[in-house]
Amino acid sequence: GSGVYRCGRDGCGAPMKTHYDKHRKRSYRCKAAAHLVRRADPIDDLVTAWILERLSQPDAADVLVDPAAGVDVADLNRRREALVRTKDEVRAMFREGLLDPTEARRDLAVVVDRIADVDRRLADAARTSPAAALVAAGSVSPEELMRRWEAMTPAVKGQAIDELATITVLPCPNGLRRFDPTYVRLRWRRDEDDGSQGTKFVDM
Repeated sequence: GSGVYRCGRDGCGAPMKTHYDKHRKRSYRCKAAAHLVRRADPIDDLVTAWILERLSQPDAADVLVDPAAGVDVADLNRRREALVRTKDEVRAMFREGLLDPTEARRDLAVVVDRIADVDRRLADAARTSPAAALVAAGSVSPEELMRRWEAMTPAVKGQAIDELATITVLPCPNGLRRFDPTYVRLRWRRDEDDGSQGTKFVDM
């Protein structure tokens, strides 16, 4: 979250930076001023849960914003799913005797080539977009999504979060001694780009 999360005190908006106290406990501190300091690990765990929960949904790619310099990963995933359905239909028609072997091989070859082209474009997107890499080739299981996430370095995780959402860290009320997710705010960048009004608060 260093350089990615934003300070939410009085509309500051400055990036938060990593800070260690004398006991080596990690926190986030406003880069512009020392007016907001929050423990880092609970915030990171919460943001990770939000991101992975959203990316585990079937329409995960819809949350991407201009991945890979304009490649529409959501559209590519939809096209791939449609092509796979077409391939299954061709095979079914062959089994039912509606296509002879020559026709079936010809039609399957066309569909397989188109799937391979979509897969190449998804692979290109994954190389240039950390967020796209998480959801390339369609929805994945929560276990696979977690495996991909854990394989990323902290810096790349930060890039993926920054692609997907704006995270604002808010000050907690005086006397609050437990972590309260109410004081962390997430807004998907796709909502910002399409002009949606308001800020989304995400509760787990």
